[in-house]
Order: sequence, then structure tokens, then C-alpha cells
Amino acid sequence: MNTKKFSVAALLALSMGVTALMPAEASIAQNAPRATAAVAIPDALKKSAIATRSDKSGQIAGAQIGNSEYYVVYIKTQRGCGSGGCRAQIWKREGRTFTKRESLSVGSLPIVMIPQKSGMPQIGVTTYDGGKAQIIPHSFNGNGYNEGNYAARLPANTGRVLITTAMLKNF
Repeated sequence: MNTKKFSVAALLALSMGVTALMPAEASIAQNAPRATAAVAIPDALKKSAIATRSDKSGQIAGAQIGNSEYYVVYIKTQRGCGSGGCRAQIWKREGRTFTKRESLSVGSLPIVMIPQKSGMPQIGVTTYDGGKAQIIPHSFNGNGYNEGNYAARLPANTGRVLITTAMLKNF
């Protein structure tokens, strides 16, 4: 078997600079702060998230939110997304199972984590306004994530990247 070794930094650079990205997303990825290491989401979470969709095929990626029991999952399917993108889902690990909490505002990738001085980080969803990328922040309210705060839009290179287009896997 022919195997190649890559450094974590090289893999992250590759995942953020993939040429198949939309031009605006490629620019965001190149200018974004460091990404978290790409780790596969737990199988139980993947199966639960896919079961929420009526489509039999699509793409999925997800990431743990910091060191918490919360995860963000992005599922791209033909019928589950519209012209503005897809709705990422927030899931909470409860023992060996996962419970869907809420969906974030419609958006595109990348999805970022915006650290706070204390408490849970905000989650940022990329949206486009007149072709210009921006981040819509979602704050943690103690029990889950609120609907996006469109009045507090942030620059596209805000936060630490959690999920990129390059991380999407077919199902």
C-alpha cells in the first residue's frame, strides 16, 4: 500500500485552499484564522443527522464546538438547501446518544467558532450579501444557540474555522 505522510499544518492548508471552492469561499479560507483539526464526527451523530433529511444522498460534515458536549453539523442535499445555502444543525451529546437542539440560520461554509471571554463560543455562519461574504453570529443562551444576529454581522475572516467545503463527505 502506498501511503503518504502529511503534517497537520499541510492538511489544514490543503483543506482550506482547495481549488474546487467557490472563489469567494476560497478567499475566506485563505484569510481565515487557524482552523481546528479535522476530526470525523461520531458515527451515531452522523446517522442521527442524516435521518433528519428526506434525501437519500448528500454531503455531511461536522465538528465539536470547543470541548463542549455540543456539535455543529452541516448537511448539503438537493432538496434540503436553497439559494441561500443550508441550515446547519446543533446537536448535544447525552451519554451515547445525540439530541438535535436547533438549526442555525441559512448559510454557506465555512462555519466558524467565535471564542468569548467566558462561557460557550458563538457560532458563525457564512452568508453572502451582494456577493460579499460575511459571518452571522449565533450566541449560546445557556440552553442552546439563538437565531442569528443579522444586526451584528462580522467580517468573513472572523473566528476559527470549524467546517469547510473540503470537509464534506458523501453519504
